[in-house]
Amino acid sequence: MITDTANGTTLLHDCARDGNVDILNLLLDKKVDLNVQDNFGQTALHIGALEGSADIVGLLLEAGANADVRNYNGETAFNVAVRKIYTNPANLYPKTLKDYCESLSISIEEPNAEITWLLLKYTKININDVDMVRAFHWAVNKRHLNIVTLLLHRGMNVNVQYQHRYTALHVALNNNDNDLVEILLDEGADPNIFSPLSFAVSKENVNAVKLLLKRGANLQDRGGIFGSTNFLRAIHGGNKDIVMALLENGADVEMANEEDQKPLHLSIWCAVSLQLESKDENVDIVCLLFKYMKEINVNDKDVIGIFYWAAINGYLQIIKLLLNSGMNVNVQDQHGYTALHRAVSHKNYDVVEYLLENGAYIPPETNSER
Repeated sequence: MITDTANGTTLLHDCARDGNVDILNLLLDKKVDLNVQDNFGQTALHIGALEGSADIVGLLLEAGANADVRNYNGETAFNVAVRKIYTNPANLYPKTLKDYCESLSISIEEPNAEITWLLLKYTKININDVDMVRAFHWAVNKRHLNIVTLLLHRGMNVNVQYQHRYTALHVALNNNDNDLVEILLDEGADPNIFSPLSFAVSKENVNAVKLLLKRGANLQDRGGIFGSTNFLRAIHGGNKDIVMALLENGADVEMANEEDQKPLHLSIWCAVSLQLESKDENVDIVCLLFKYMKEINVNDKDVIGIFYWAAINGYLQIIKLLLNSGMNVNVQDQHGYTALHRAVSHKNYDVVEYLLENGAYIPPETNSER
């Protein structure tokens, strides 16, 4: 029965629009045509999906409504339901992973997860359908595991990329959702597409870093949006646990970046520039790098400079490490000053005591650094 000749809507459409379950049940008992389309090609299922009524959608599907009928825009009820994921065209082209994940959630009205799940159960899965990809990434972002699992088990490519080459794995990593990261990896997510490891490192997610490495992530990859190795990125971030995890998995302590900075140089720079914020963590990283170096050249001017720097700042653990590696406790700079001069001048008395115990002396022809 047509109730609006201008739009071609029927009583079934009206029930779906108004969410009137009682009348819908009466119509279903009468065996009405569930797939009748209005003048725009919309079925009652389209209307129910658009209005966000899970009860209406569920009843129609259980009664045999065809979820694959398309309106005159070529959209199924599923397409209509998930279209709300992107309501603002400005959000279609995010610049970063964070922007992308935010765009998955930005809408005046969130897609109804229950409706999306119901429709997916009855809709033919087309893994090339952009709405399917959006729905997959949206479900990962919002942690709708039933939708994620349903899509994967019905053929969705776990590595499908969308917007700036991001995969579902990137989305889960952005949210620090390690449980979902593991689920996706178990389903075959590739840990080397667009360097997921770099995102885990940048988020300082130690457990995700370890998990990705265990699943074969490329440690030396310079991919992603950061353009540096994951090891150098971890050093710059100052997270000792991540640096240790990378070292234990074979990080190259000698590999320089494009500016010819080696890990040791970068760690010293970070310890100097960030010492007021995270001094201990960065100093620990310096020590770790020394321990993993095949050989410490104690005659290298940079290493000697680190020895002096440690005396100035009171980093006793670095002093001990270098002396144990053969550093000359009385090595002098061009002005004749030693590490002891520097430790005395900066009142680092524990360093002074240790240096003296290990043979340090002040040459009579020099005065303390002022």
